[in-house]
Amino acid sequence: MKKHILAIILCVLCASLVFVLASCGDTNTNTDSGSGECTEHSFGDWTTETYASCTSAGLKVRVCTKCSFEEEEEIPAGHKFGEWETVTELSCEQNGVMQRICSACDFVEEDTTEATGHAWGDWAVTTPGDCTNKGEETRVCDNCGADETREIAAEGHSWSEWGFDIVGESLEKEATCMESGYTGRECFNCGERDMKYFSLGDHDWSAWNLEGINCETGGTKTRACNLCGKEEAVEVVAGEHLDVVVTGQTIPTATTPGSTGVTKCQACNKMIKPSFPLPALSNLANVENMNVTMGDPWWAFIDTASYLFDGNVETTSNGVRGGKQFIMEFDLDSRSFVSEIVIAINGKGTVYNKWGSSEVADYAYNNTAATITCYKNGVVVKTETFDTSALTEITLSDINASVDKIELNVTTKELYGGAYIWEITALGSVPVTPCDTAGEHSWENWVTKKEAVCSKTELINGLEKRTCSACYEVEEREIIAEHSFGDWNFVGNCTEGGVKTRVCSSCSFEESQAVSPGDHMNVVLEGKADPTFEADGSTGAKVCKVCNTIVEPAKKITKLENIASQSTVTTTSGCWTVKDYLAALVDGNREMGTAGSHNEATYNIVLDFGADKAIDKVIVVVNSKGQTYTGSEGPKIFTETTNFNYKIVVTLANTNGDTVYTQEYYTKDITEIEIEPTADISKITLTVASSYSNQIAVWEVDTRRVGCSSSRPSTRA
Repeated sequence: MKKHILAIILCVLCASLVFVLASCGDTNTNTDSGSGECTEHSFGDWTTETYASCTSAGLKVRVCTKCSFEEEEEIPAGHKFGEWETVTELSCEQNGVMQRICSACDFVEEDTTEATGHAWGDWAVTTPGDCTNKGEETRVCDNCGADETREIAAEGHSWSEWGFDIVGESLEKEATCMESGYTGRECFNCGERDMKYFSLGDHDWSAWNLEGINCETGGTKTRACNLCGKEEAVEVVAGEHLDVVVTGQTIPTATTPGSTGVTKCQACNKMIKPSFPLPALSNLANVENMNVTMGDPWWAFIDTASYLFDGNVETTSNGVRGGKQFIMEFDLDSRSFVSEIVIAINGKGTVYNKWGSSEVADYAYNNTAATITCYKNGVVVKTETFDTSALTEITLSDINASVDKIELNVTTKELYGGAYIWEITALGSVPVTPCDTAGEHSWENWVTKKEAVCSKTELINGLEKRTCSACYEVEEREIIAEHSFGDWNFVGNCTEGGVKTRVCSSCSFEESQAVSPGDHMNVVLEGKADPTFEADGSTGAKVCKVCNTIVEPAKKITKLENIASQSTVTTTSGCWTVKDYLAALVDGNREMGTAGSHNEATYNIVLDFGADKAIDKVIVVVNSKGQTYTGSEGPKIFTETTNFNYKIVVTLANTNGDTVYTQEYYTKDITEIEIEPTADISKITLTVASSYSNQIAVWEVDTRRVGCSSSRPSTRA
């Protein structure tokens, strides 16, 4: 019963609640008036519950007078700012700043306007420059009146040609033995003169006075200067020619050949050297004969030099920091006749932007000095220094002499810029002689021209010469001076020490050496014998001749053997030719032959031993024989041939594949390559670039090894 009554009460309450919600749920809904329900709220005034501050929001409320419904609304926070005031005036270079202040909390608000920048007018010259002095120009801002000044580079001189003033009159004088010479130039703008003065010139010598002497007996020849009267006397050794001159020389050009002329002695009328043809001029400079010495290179920039020789004969070398120098040397054929040397200065260069990037581009690197010097047998033939500040090309002309070395000494002055490209042309030619065809000189015996001399104070080397009977080429070499000592004279003994002395039989120079106690006074090597292919050798015994003690006993050196035949031999070729075999002719002559390659291709000869060997010597006999090629249908004759200019790269490696030795050889002047390895080797590779007309090259490859008793024992396979 109670449960039923409770359910009825709950139903009545729910119905009442639904009725109330239906009458007041929509504030804008119209219902019957007088029912007690809002069809539209009628709010009273807003009442502030919480006042707003500068930084915190407030709250206000209003109530419906009909149904007591409340509505809330936030009062926003906010400052009560006054008027904007200027703090910093806006200008071309300075930002403008304005501010306003809150009257409630003193908070300051700023507004910044970016500076406009100057409105510059045109540059106007205020101080003119001239050839050597800088000028000045100024511009003014149209907005604020500020001004800005900058330098105007000096215009630089406008020079006349060397040797002439601005009206074409001569401005040079040749030096003589009595007066120095000069050459000059004049500026068209300011009239300034730039002068170069030369030291005293050469004497104007008269002909040699040979009265009372001849080439067979020698004697003293004299001559005098026609200008200053200075006399010169020269002692002529018996057998030397007294008055050697060259007659009939014809200077070659780029299109026409010339001749060396006849070299003869006017005193005895004997011809010393006949005239040989000089081919038309060509460029004698190339990468094979160049050497570059760097002078204190700039740390990160370079410590190497590279060369690019192409159709333009360009040579590239890394540069050096300002004030440093490098030297290029070209070693020429000793018979080279050089007409002139032309060098293009700085056609290109590396534009170096301090610590930024570098790029190769056209670049006028005008602050460089260069000296060209020509040598023959170490004697200067001609030299000249060029200031390249206004030059793009320098020329050393009218050389017309035999030159065997050209030196280019370059000094840079600018701070930045990393590379220079030089186009170097050495116009010249090499005379054609019988030896060019024969392939080798026919040397006569060495003749002593100056005896080596020893004295108590110094050793003076001598000189000897020999002449080729075919082309009359002369070769010189020094005779090394040395004392002719007798036997040692000993005072003391090996136990207590002492002094040993010996005397030169030629000049009586005495050499003295102290011997410490316990040291042997006179150790000599007895019984030393080199091994051969037929017999063992010996290291010899070291014996002290004072106390008769054997200091070190002799050791046997097992006879030599050629182990090339123990290797696996393979060849590779880069050409179609007659090469696809290798004849391993390892006999008493130690020959190993291989087919050549055609048209300057390369091929390899590889000797692989399969294990490291203690090899004492590797000998390659270059091109002792060859196959003369007479055409695709003609016979191929195996005979002695001219030693063409092959390039051979010899590489020695061990079983780990490490290269222990590598070297390039140009065989024009080489008939035998000899290498003494400093490490054990497993593989020998000869990479050969052969010439066009010689089809087969025959190599004698001798790989020598000695037995276990040697000073370098062979304990491996």
